[in-house]
Amino acid sequence: MQQSGRQGLGLCAVLGNIFVSTPYPLRLTVQLLSCLGFLAFSVLLALALMFYSGFVGTPVFGSIMLGLYAVFIISTVVLDAVPIGSVRV
Repeated sequence: MQQSGRQGLGLCAVLGNIFVSTPYPLRLTVQLLSCLGFLAFSVLLALALMFYSGFVGTPVFGSIMLGLYAVFIISTVVLDAVPIGSVRV
């Protein structure tokens, strides 16, 4: 597999920016923290549900994930529209 010259911001870069604030200045806003919280919560919930169901994706699992995604999209739009979403923490 050939690797391109582009690199993304992985977990190391995000944690490095939180503690050191270089090389990429990353502003911790309410919107960013809520996105990271939703990401962590959804991954943990998905792992717990998959473990509980014997690692079989059921329609209930899909419905829960779609519901969580809908709540995430709505909260992101609301935080983007309300001025508090861009407040630095």
